[in-house]
Amino acid sequence: MIQRYNHFFLLCSFGLLLLCGSGCGVLDEALIDPIPCQSSNSCPADVPICDTARGVCAPCDQVADLPRADAECRARGLGMRCAAGQTFDQPGRCMACRTAMDCNPDKGCWHGICVASCQKDLQCVDSGVCLSVPSLSAGTDAIPGQGLCVPKEEVLSVGITQRACVSYPNQEGIYCTLNAAIGRLNQQFADADTRLLALSTRASVGPSDYRRIIHVLPGIYGSLDLSPARVSRAKVAISMYGGDDPANRPQIVEGHGVAPSVLIGPEIEVTLDGFDIGLGSTGIDCQGSTLIVRRSTVSAADAVGIQTDGCQLTLDRVKVKNSKGGALSLMGQATYHITNSVFVGNSSVYQPILVFDAGTDGVFRFNTVANNSSNFAGTLSCADVAIGNSETPGARRIENSIFALNPLGQGRHSQVSGNCQLDHVVVGSADPYPGGTRMDPLFVSDSQDFHLRPGQANDSCCIDQVHPSPVDTETMDFDSRPRPNGPGSDIGAYEFYPH
Repeated sequence: MIQRYNHFFLLCSFGLLLLCGSGCGVLDEALIDPIPCQSSNSCPADVPICDTARGVCAPCDQVADLPRADAECRARGLGMRCAAGQTFDQPGRCMACRTAMDCNPDKGCWHGICVASCQKDLQCVDSGVCLSVPSLSAGTDAIPGQGLCVPKEEVLSVGITQRACVSYPNQEGIYCTLNAAIGRLNQQFADADTRLLALSTRASVGPSDYRRIIHVLPGIYGSLDLSPARVSRAKVAISMYGGDDPANRPQIVEGHGVAPSVLIGPEIEVTLDGFDIGLGSTGIDCQGSTLIVRRSTVSAADAVGIQTDGCQLTLDRVKVKNSKGGALSLMGQATYHITNSVFVGNSSVYQPILVFDAGTDGVFRFNTVANNSSNFAGTLSCADVAIGNSETPGARRIENSIFALNPLGQGRHSQVSGNCQLDHVVVGSADPYPGGTRMDPLFVSDSQDFHLRPGQANDSCCIDQVHPSPVDTETMDFDSRPRPNGPGSDIGAYEFYPH
């Protein structure tokens, strides 16, 4: 598609070759005749605003006076706002909304269009996908406490029963396995007319293609292999959504303990939201890519639950449990952002339950680490943080979290080792690690349910102890309930709500 009146025009076509042999070329604006105007009423939709200083029609992102451009969009009946920025589907044009306030009270803004608000997938009749903060991307805005129904055009459904694939109302194609879906998407990538993409390259498609979602219906699926052998294009984005019902999530299982349940190769971006992952040699193995996991469980790995090497990792509302080689091992040069997550029932002999290598740095906040056991290595290992990739070490921050009911390990005085800086971290009464709160929190169950329960000990150590209020992803606890519930946020993954 050619957009008028930009300094550069990018022609990205899947069959058209212009100025280069690879399918993309640069076209100078001098080759496009500007459209003269005296008012915006004579300007076409792709360049809707009259730049009166120059007497030519211009796109929104070329107009200095954006409030005037918004007013002219409304006056012409083309939309409420002028789209300036790449987070909208048609930058430069008039659009229905920039924020939820531009839409009706029961709607929010999805990349320039008004869509229904929601709290559950069942409320989204067309697509069956309700995304909420923080799953929503830039260019979206929802009413506080609400999510947005994803337009059905941006969803590809994957479903399976014991014998055959299942159909789904918004289907364009149904695939029996997750890897078959990925393979089919790779095959269709170059077909501009039949694109059903959940994958895309930033260089050759628009913003809407980069957002597309694979909706995985409930069922038991084999291991997911996103290594280079399976994903043919570098710099690919794959977003997979399993749903918001914890009791009916799709399962990704390897089943034999000889390979990872999920293997993610280098130079791709993967989002997994709403899955049960387990029964592999490793639950998730991420190598040199970007991985976001939300509202999911990783369980029963023969080795470590989640391991990464040079992987930019985000975990939010994730439970890692019952793995035999520890819960989390982060290696290589990478960042992490781990919030509202639970690490329980994991074991190890020689490796700590949580391992942070020197090359990694990031956020570990509002998590609960409980009832794990490591015979010799303890629970948490903090290698010095290499600041700015130099040799200057720094302490690794661990914040607003609970480390409880984890044995210290044979011959150890603390479950924590290395250079950890603990800030509002409850470590139990028997652990003397500097900076830790030496109190024993009260859980609903010390073996299975690690929600906080009422009691004086929790009032002192955990409940309403974090000020000021959290931001961004920390405004929800593990159960997706608002945080804080009181004058301050509670320490650990669960905000206290009286039953």
